[in-house]
Amino acid sequence: MSFEQLAQMNNMDVIGNHQNILTMRWLEQLSETSRQMSLKSSKPFQLRGEVLTPTPALIELDRVFKMTNDLFSNGYALQLDILPNELVIAKEALFLFVKTEQIKQQYGWFDILNINQHPDKEPINSTLKQLWNEVRGYSASSEAENDVKKRKQLNSSQTRENSRIVSQLLTRHTNLNLTKLSFFFTSTGNIEHLQLKEIEKEVIRLKSNLINELQQLNQDKLLCIQWRIQRSLNGQYYLNMLVYHDERYLLQQPQDQNLLSHTFDKDNQSTIQLYLSPIFNRTFKVERDNFQGTNLAEWKVIFNNMLYPLRYYYYQSKVISPRFEYTMY
Repeated sequence: MSFEQLAQMNNMDVIGNHQNILTMRWLEQLSETSRQMSLKSSKPFQLRGEVLTPTPALIELDRVFKMTNDLFSNGYALQLDILPNELVIAKEALFLFVKTEQIKQQYGWFDILNINQHPDKEPINSTLKQLWNEVRGYSASSEAENDVKKRKQLNSSQTRENSRIVSQLLTRHTNLNLTKLSFFFTSTGNIEHLQLKEIEKEVIRLKSNLINELQQLNQDKLLCIQWRIQRSLNGQYYLNMLVYHDERYLLQQPQDQNLLSHTFDKDNQSTIQLYLSPIFNRTFKVERDNFQGTNLAEWKVIFNNMLYPLRYYYYQSKVISPRFEYTMY
């Protein structure tokens, strides 16, 4: 699985939108390069006589350096080591980022294909060997191993829960429709001075208002709603929803924006609203027997694809969780 597959399966809404794809691929590359470097047999160069030849792992590290420089130049990259605690980046990606930034400040960077002509050939080789050892050591640490384990458990538990939910629905209904929706939360005025918990409580409340409106507009037609709120890498909250409903029914969506807005400061007009124009809206049929629609096995692939970004990044605060929650009707 990869972010290319995420785009191919039309699941870009699970990272906010397509504007975040470059940064997400960067985080993915940092993590994957760290895994390559942590292998027991991995090293930066092959040595024959006095000639150094870059290994595939070093070529990937070189790619990470170039991606980092390009993203910083274009304003897409994040200074990972100073991010708020709520932005949960994979620890192996963070570790490699910090270490490579230190090397960059000491040596700049170099043309790996011309390393044998570099005046600092031996110091660079020594520094990279030390980096490999540090990455290998960190990957075996309890902190790194617990982080990987936690992310795997987060994904696997949600996969099991979603499979149970859809299986239960398909025992009651031969076929059902699933409408996949995503919305942004937008703000006006200066809400940065507010406490995070205060903002996010209103985000949760507006989400609940939307679900209440969906219930009223679609009485007796809803089977289940799953939702989660996340915050994109550029700081915008968004809502992912999976609405399971009667197969013969076209889901009715709320239109009254006033019901989904909140004003924090009337004098300064600091507001937040759940913007009703969806950034994603797709309905497809999930079938027990799979004559023309999607069966349970195919839906598992789609849902697992939606969870893929959690391997590298998710948002979690005292109020907001990266997990999909649900209500059965």
